[in-house]
Amino acid sequence: MTSAIATVAIAVAPPARTALVAFIRRHPTVAIGGVLLLAIVVASIAAPWLATVDPISIDPSHRLRSPSADNWFGTDRFGRDLYSRVIYGGRISLVVGLSVAALDYLLNISGDLVAPTIVEHEILEVLEHRSVTDPLTGLFNRYHFEATLKRETARCLRYQSRLSLLLMDVDQLKAVNDRWGHPAGDQMLVRVAAAIRDSLLGCDTASRYGGDEFAVILPDTDARAARRVAERICDKVAASDASIKVTVSGGLADLSLDTTSPSEARLIAAADRALYLAKGRGGNCVAEEVLPCRD
Repeated sequence: MTSAIATVAIAVAPPARTALVAFIRRHPTVAIGGVLLLAIVVASIAAPWLATVDPISIDPSHRLRSPSADNWFGTDRFGRDLYSRVIYGGRISLVVGLSVAALDYLLNISGDLVAPTIVEHEILEVLEHRSVTDPLTGLFNRYHFEATLKRETARCLRYQSRLSLLLMDVDQLKAVNDRWGHPAGDQMLVRVAAAIRDSLLGCDTASRYGGDEFAVILPDTDARAARRVAERICDKVAASDASIKVTVSGGLADLSLDTTSPSEARLIAAADRALYLAKGRGGNCVAEEVLPCRD
């Protein structure tokens, strides 16, 4: 505590330094009480503000910033040491920066974090991308498809907008795998995925639904417009100049504006029935089913 009082005295401007040192020597008890009071005041001000700070975005330069000042506590050793001792309550003797103090507060004091792991931002972006992307085709995976369809179905009900779902299946993919091998079949899937991607708008969502099946969510799109999209995809796949020719079939389901309780499960089931119908017609075509207006 004596060293902290001396630090306070040294940090004061030179004209008042002599008087402050003399006062501390004459009244050490009062001086200690003043330092403790200052620490309590700083802690009461800093702790609530610190709880709102995102530790990922903190400036790692040891500057203790606030929205209204570039140098709140200062960058000198006294400011950093006082901050570390106040926030950490004397549990450590190291001088720490704001990022370490924030992490300690959120982990050990507020309890907002449980067993956190430090990850580089770029690595986190890669992991997020992989978690929703099919590695073969580059389209979204089924997990992302189901989450997006649930959100779009709820939006359709709330705003009374149109929504179409297109399921597409590669015709005779098993025959391609049996004759030319699975690598050739994978190339067919990549080619179909590219045709789907090139036929959509930015608001549409294309995903690999599973195996040789793809799913396309078409928000604000009625059955007529969705059919044009599906037929365009079929034409692009069939017109490919690849040595191995394949075609695709499409099943289309449209939510009517009068549907009282649309659900993603009913929409998928309707699109699947339409796809089965298209496959039964010989493939390379599109069939559709409109959900009933009333349950």
